[in-house]
Amino acid sequence: MVVETKSYCMICKQAITNSTEHECQIKRQVLTDPILVGIVDRLYNLGLEPVMAIYSVNSVGTASDMYHPSIVIQLSKHLKYKILGELPAGWKYCWNDGKVFSLDYNDSQSYTDAEESEEHIKEVVKDFEAFLDTRDVESTKALMLLMACG
Repeated sequence: MVVETKSYCMICKQAITNSTEHECQIKRQVLTDPILVGIVDRLYNLGLEPVMAIYSVNSVGTASDMYHPSIVIQLSKHLKYKILGELPAGWKYCWNDGKVFSLDYNDSQSYTDAEESEEHIKEVVKDFEAFLDTRDVESTKALMLLMACG
């Protein structure tokens, strides 16, 4: 299943159709799918700017009738610690050279219907948005600032 991604501006909160005419800084743009915009906005508000947020529904092995949903949110700042604390079930911090590179979701279940798999992704996104809403914005930004100095 092919997922359509678009450039999205985290400042003006809109899809970008022509980046040469868009006035906001290019570093505030993220490649994402509309389903993940809520997560992108919440992470941006917390000071964790994503550069890419995509989901996929891939066929499992050689069976074209089994689908496995996943989400990858690549961060612009690679942190040395788990800034969001323990993540909800299925979510994990992905590390590269001792730093958090991305937040990933991999479903432990496979689905026999691509649409069912996509509906599950929407539920996971809604739950992760609710999780992010429980994070304190000012505390998270302060912690990031303190950890950057240390």
